[in-house]
Amino acid sequence: MLTQLLSRHIKRRNLSNRVNIIYRHYSIGSTTDGRIISQEIKDLPLGKYHHAADSTLENMTEDLERFFENNSLNTCDVEYTSGILSLQIPKLGDYVINKQPPNKQIWLSSPLSGPKRFDYYRGLWIDSRTIDSAGQITDVLENTLHDLLAKEVSKGTGLPFQFNK
Repeated sequence: MLTQLLSRHIKRRNLSNRVNIIYRHYSIGSTTDGRIISQEIKDLPLGKYHHAADSTLENMTEDLERFFENNSLNTCDVEYTSGILSLQIPKLGDYVINKQPPNKQIWLSSPLSGPKRFDYYRGLWIDSRTIDSAGQITDVLENTLHDLLAKEVSKGTGLPFQFNK
């Protein structure tokens, strides 16, 4: 009931973007689409989030640079600066992968799969829409940041690619 009242008020006042953080971390314990957020995700310490996100994005950058160089993919490019990984694969388009500290997430903008949000859950970056309130994950291999991006890089380059997790 409270969620419905807040949702109506937020929509009327056009405040939805500014209130997502409040929804996620404080009063309601659910996402803006009504799914319950796992306690394990809500309780992730901010320092652990930053360490995991920074390590992930740095390692992904190194793996992609090595892959492009070893396969003479000179038209592909990857750059990591200030928590934002930019990836260009001419056959597919531009990717942006960035940290979202207020939500403790990594966000992916993909020309193939669209926007995705990933939570750090049990050592993996999992698509936040695949974790139910009981902490169960559906299709883990299809819904991690590493696996999704590796699949798309392989498709865009025509060569098999895997991240060194």
